[in-house]
Amino acid sequence: MRLIFRLAYNDVSPNEYWIIPEIKSIVRKSTRLRRVTREKNMLTKLHFISIFCLACFFLSGSITPAVAQEQGIPEQEVPETTSRTFADLGYEDLRLKGLYGISSLWIPFQSDWPIADDVQFELTYTGSPLLNSNAAIMTILANNQEVTSFRPVGDGRPHTITFSVPPGQQLPGGINLTFAGHLRLTDDPCEDSFNVGQWLTVHNNSRVNANLLPTAPTPEITDLPQAIVVQGSQNPPPIIFVLPENADDQTLSTAAQVATRLGGGLTADHLPIRVATANSLTDANKRNANLVLIGLPGNQPLIQELSSLMPVPPTEAGFVSQDGVLIPSGDGVIQIFPSPWQPRHHILLVSGNDAAGLAKAGQAFAHQPTFESLTGSFHFVRDLVNRPEPPVPPPWTTAQTTFTQLGEVDREVVGLGLTDSSYFFQYPPGTMLADNAKLVLHLAFSPALRAQGSYAEVYVNDIYVGAVEAARAGGGAWVSLDLPAQALNELIRNGRARELNVKLAIANLLPANNCEQVNAESSWTKIYADSYFQFDFLPVELPDLYHFPYPFVTPENHTPVRLVLPQTPTVEELQTALSVSALMGSQGIADLTVDVVRGTAVDLEALAGHHLVLIGTPFDNPVLQETMAGQQTSMPVEVYQVLGTPNAGFFHMFTSPWDETMSALGIYGEMEPGFQAAANTLYEQGRLASESGSIALARTGEAPVIIYREAGLSGPQFVQPDIILSESGQQPDAAADPTATAVTASESTSPTSETETDSGNRLTNTEQLILIITAFLIILVTVAALLRIAWRIRA
Repeated sequence: MRLIFRLAYNDVSPNEYWIIPEIKSIVRKSTRLRRVTREKNMLTKLHFISIFCLACFFLSGSITPAVAQEQGIPEQEVPETTSRTFADLGYEDLRLKGLYGISSLWIPFQSDWPIADDVQFELTYTGSPLLNSNAAIMTILANNQEVTSFRPVGDGRPHTITFSVPPGQQLPGGINLTFAGHLRLTDDPCEDSFNVGQWLTVHNNSRVNANLLPTAPTPEITDLPQAIVVQGSQNPPPIIFVLPENADDQTLSTAAQVATRLGGGLTADHLPIRVATANSLTDANKRNANLVLIGLPGNQPLIQELSSLMPVPPTEAGFVSQDGVLIPSGDGVIQIFPSPWQPRHHILLVSGNDAAGLAKAGQAFAHQPTFESLTGSFHFVRDLVNRPEPPVPPPWTTAQTTFTQLGEVDREVVGLGLTDSSYFFQYPPGTMLADNAKLVLHLAFSPALRAQGSYAEVYVNDIYVGAVEAARAGGGAWVSLDLPAQALNELIRNGRARELNVKLAIANLLPANNCEQVNAESSWTKIYADSYFQFDFLPVELPDLYHFPYPFVTPENHTPVRLVLPQTPTVEELQTALSVSALMGSQGIADLTVDVVRGTAVDLEALAGHHLVLIGTPFDNPVLQETMAGQQTSMPVEVYQVLGTPNAGFFHMFTSPWDETMSALGIYGEMEPGFQAAANTLYEQGRLASESGSIALARTGEAPVIIYREAGLSGPQFVQPDIILSESGQQPDAAADPTATAVTASESTSPTSETETDSGNRLTNTEQLILIITAFLIILVTVAALLRIAWRIRA
């Protein structure tokens, strides 16, 4: 080693020169060794980098869902501009026929949209190739006010025009667009009004665009339920009831009463009700949902957190009036205010200074006159409002129900040609029409119309029921039309909603010698709102899930409903209770008394005199356990064995064991996964059955399947024998095994987590493509580097 250093400093004697070649050889070997060592270290580093990059790639697919799952509900950014086609709103192409063809549609506004300015339309139409483009005219009206007119191009090809509807012509809930055509083929002033070549089609790919304000107007209690239950949306935001930890029966009863009232705003099958506590409420929950806070300042932490935003914030002593006076004990407090986390969302507070005040606030939602008296952004409830005698009886409670009772006013159909005028009514749940049902119309036709040829054809649920000629009605007449009760009832049995869709196809024609030289406003037909239905209802046979919420909801709603929960209900059981309450409220037409009790603490005798909703599993809910033991003696063994299937859920309606005049509904499973399947089916379907039956099998992701029917039959009937035998274990059939799709104990998730999985916690296709390309490039660079190092080593 000393020689090496001396050689470096030229300090080698001649006698030592023999060692120089050996030293040089050692130095060369050492240099090569160091180079190989560096290359090996570089290779190790490249291996580490490539492994690290690949690990990041694979982890990126799991990090995003994990974060979203922790947040609870996928983040939904509300765009500042929204755009929808007519097809998105559920419309087919509109067809205008005849010289004076006319058609209309309703463009709904989502109830949480604050429209900023004009609403823009891109209208796509196709005109008949026979149209006289120099004479044909199309006029567009918004809420019966003219917006624009244009001459349609008649070449049989699609064309697009744009127009705007200013704020002054918009209604709070939307825009009623009317397309009034003057579809001329010739210049003849006496052109035939019903030539088949006179047509124009408005296509359903036409688009409506609206700009939204960044913040919504300050909400008021009179805006309920729309301020909390978003309407007009295909994917409405959830409604999260924020409850205190370990909420007592009174708090849960108040929540059920509020859910029942809010249910009046539900318009879709999907039930958006969810439950959380202040501690479990995530940031994503706050951003993406409308909140309903239930509780007192002492047990509801969010009250203090949001006090600065409340119209009347609480003090340390409790809620006070605007003049600083403490709210008396027993008074309810109701407030509504904008959400600080999402400017177009709202928060509803139902509270009080004590338990009696919270109960009074809940009663205000259950009592129709009191609820209708609530005004402003806050209201203190001291007493319930006395119910005044109605000037007219409620609809459907007497043999005659007028259009006025159903919310209609007189209508006047003006203009020449053919025009449809439609009404949509619903009659009470659980009822069928008796024979001799009639529709009595009060009509009047303009004296200027041609007596022969002007008419009004009448359809009910697309069934023709008669026609009224202008010559018969003249200046005004009452016309009685027989309704096909049996056919209408059959529609209901086959899945049609309890609706009476009355359509009048009106033809306003003028005498031939008048041609066009008349004032079009002199051509009219009037439909008066004192027109009425005359019939009696027949009650349906029970028990029958298909007609739920009957008998829990009736025109009078005299019978209270009691929800029976386990002693320590899970989030899913609480959500199920509030969802059932909302479902009953969606079809209720009078006050509905709802309360909540625990199955372990209830006196079984106290269950008499109530319709019952039993929720959970027999293991957790003793009332369910006793009920199922009693059912064992009254149903076939095969069906009873199916009810014990661990992973299947059930909807089951039966006569209450504690009061034969009352009905009971069970939403349960033998084990927790089974109940979860029933709960998920309720949330997803928003109904219990699509056909008659008393027991329905519930499997997540599927519509409920009726397996047992007894109402209206001489004996019970197995509706799905293959499923019954398979589930009971007598005839295993993998294809028909409901447990194959049921939620297992390890896989069961709340509706909120389902929403996470389905609504955005998976990577999008674009993100996946970017990650794949990135991984490919990383691998390519790594391979190239390895090849280069290998080549250098060989060299």
